[in-house]
Formats: sequence, C-alpha cells, structure tokens
Amino acid sequence: VTDDHHALTVKVPAGLYAGHATVLTIHVLGVDPAVDLDLQVLDPAGNEVGSSTGPAGDETVPLKNPAAGTYDVVVCPGTVQQGAYKATATATTTAVKATSGTAAGTAKSAMTFTSATVVDPVLFGGEPGFTFDNTAKSGSRSFVDWPVSSRTQIGVLFRSEDGGLSYTKRYAPVSDPAAGGPACATRQVAYCPSGGGGDTDIDINSTTGSVAMGEQESLANQAVGVSLDHGTTFPADHVDPALDKTGTGVDRQWQASWKGTKTRFMAYHVPLIGEFVNRTDADGATGSWSVAPTPQIKGVTQSGSFIADNTGGIHNHALYVGFLGTSLVPGGLDGFVVAASTDGAKTFVSHKIPGAKSPRSFTVLSVDSVGNLYAAWVDSGTQATYMSTSKANDPANRVNPATKWSPAVQVSQQPLNVTIFSNTVAGSPGRVAIG
Repeated sequence: VTDDHHALTVKVPAGLYAGHATVLTIHVLGVDPAVDLDLQVLDPAGNEVGSSTGPAGDETVPLKNPAAGTYDVVVCPGTVQQGAYKATATATTTAVKATSGTAAGTAKSAMTFTSATVVDPVLFGGEPGFTFDNTAKSGSRSFVDWPVSSRTQIGVLFRSEDGGLSYTKRYAPVSDPAAGGPACATRQVAYCPSGGGGDTDIDINSTTGSVAMGEQESLANQAVGVSLDHGTTFPADHVDPALDKTGTGVDRQWQASWKGTKTRFMAYHVPLIGEFVNRTDADGATGSWSVAPTPQIKGVTQSGSFIADNTGGIHNHALYVGFLGTSLVPGGLDGFVVAASTDGAKTFVSHKIPGAKSPRSFTVLSVDSVGNLYAAWVDSGTQATYMSTSKANDPANRVNPATKWSPAVQVSQQPLNVTIFSNTVAGSPGRVAIG
C-alpha cells in the first residue's frame, strides 16, 4: 500500500488578501467511511502546512490565505488497508471591511469580524460552549461543544485550526474495538464508551493543551474524557464513563485544571445536598479520579462557574466555586456563595457575596492576572446585573482567599433594564469585562 500524491495548483489574484479572508478547504471522504484514511498537505516548498489524522475516512485540512503555487495533497492509508475515496478542494472568500477612513489591509484600531461560520448544518442543540486553546498561535485553534440530547446520548465537539473559519467534528474511532468505537459509530461522539448528551463542558490546560470534555448523563452521572493531542483523539484509557460513584441526581458539571500539570478537577452538585469536586493527577486516566464520599460543599441549589488560580501569585492553585446556596441544609448559606479551597479540593470554606440575596442562575466568577476575584450575577427581583470584587492582597484575604468582598456594584444601566445571564472575563490587574 502506497500514499497517493495529488498536485493542487493555487492561483491568487493580485491584492486579494488585502481586503478578503480566504479559506481553502481540502476534504477527503472514503467510499467506505470505516476504512481509515489520513490527509497531509505540503506547500510548494515541501513544508507541511496542514494534516488530518482522524480515526476514520473523513478528513479535512483548511488553509487560511494560502500562497500561490502547487501544493502536494497526500492521501495516506491510516491502516494497512487502502480504500477508494473522493477528494475536493473548495475556496471560500469573505470580504473584510475596513475601518472608516482607512484602506483595506492597513492597520485598524477597531475590531472586525468575518461572516459567521456554520459549525454543523445538521445537528442542532442548545447551550453551545466556545473555548480557545491558548497553546496554539494567534488564537488559531478553538473548540465548540454542545449537548444534542440525553435521549440520544449525544454531546458533540468540533475543532477549528484556522481561527474559527471552519470546524471539523471530533469523534471516537469507529474501527477501534478497544475504544468501543463500533458501538458509537452512529452517535459520532468525541469519546466512547460512555453516555452523555446532557450539559457539556470543556477545559483546556493552558500550558499542556490537554483537552477535557465533560458530559452529563441525564441526571444519573457525569462522564469525562481527556485528549492528550489537542482534541484529535480521546483514548479509552482516559475516559471515565461514571465519574460520580457515591450519589445520583447529579447536575451541571464545571471543570478546572492547574496549568503545566496533569491535575484536573470536575465539580457537580446534587441539588440541596451539596457540591462534589473530584480530582485526578493523571490527566483523567481511567481509575485516577478521586471519589468524594460526601460533598465538600454543603447546601447547593445550583452550581455556578468553577475556576482555578493559575497566576503564580499568593493564591496560586486556589480553587473557587460559585453557587446558589441555601441554609435549609445544615452548614449551608443563602444567596450567592463562593467556596474556596487552598488544599487541592480536600476542603472548602464558603463565603457570602454582599448584597447577592436573590441571584438568578448562573453565578459567574473570574480571576485576573494577580489573583483578584470578580463575582457577577443577575438579581431575580431587579433584573439588573451586579458585581463584587475580592482583592487578593487585602489583609483579610491573604491567608483565607475570598473571605472579604466589596459591596455590590450595579453594572447594567438604563436603557438596559432587564438582564438574564451575566458573564465575566478578567485580564490584567483590575481590568474586568462583564456581559
């Protein structure tokens, strides 16, 4: 069996890229999709500019603004078996608008966007997630995930390598019995064996680039799979199809990780009972997740965002869980509560956010580059968005982070009289965005 080489000549009109963004999508589809094929693209100088080595016979390589010349498109057998295939090359060009008063292609002070990308025209679902892989250059790699339905046990994951101009579905090898792939052929999910289809969540380690995808299995359990190759594959030995071993009725998972390590965390709650936080120090290897016998956080009615401090500052590796709490459970607190851990999720100490007595789901947290915390929420009565801050270097917070918070500040103003969900992202010290 040998590789097939196809010459693809690209012609670029003069000045095209000055005012347009172009994606050349090279696609190979096997006549028998179960026969594994790989795709590699070499530029006119013989350098690899793209490859796709998925587990089956459906491979795509997108090239952003390719240079003119003759490219070598190589179709390789992924196994000893070579099958028939069809190959296409499609160029999509989108005009990029210039900022007023500037010529196209010159430096602009305003942010611009291309036309929206259709991630998948077939599968629909709610609550999509969007995550950048910061180990890739210039934001070129990103992921989109969403739950299709618990009834079908399908949660999907797509990856872009060209800055979001195109996306390719990631799914378990249908030809690999050891990974359980044949049983999941009709579902085309990122990893197998496991259920899924409920809430989905992605966490990418900002240094190693390992990708963890969590899925809610109805309200019965949580599944998680970890990819060690930037989302190309999710090996079966890094999949736990039933993360929660001590309870049921689990809801809404959130993830975090310590950058540059193999330590990951998965948090989820059983309504009223509390929040469980599981830990692995082996990047999710099967059997490596801790099993908490009882919830580390008491009195949780709805869990919110879960973040890890990776700043290298005074609270490096601290963990924070924001949630809606209730005092109906002994040890619980009412309102918007933030629980902090400084011992790697063994224990948490809960603190109330001032003025957040009737928050709406979901409560959100962010941390800036020196460890300052920001909490944002929508009040179910006033319909307004509020924020509170916990400074890392405040004397009250230096030993026990998240203990002291500023009074609530209303963020939304007229004519924005009704807000539903808030979100927050923090950057350099003191800089925070709330949407």
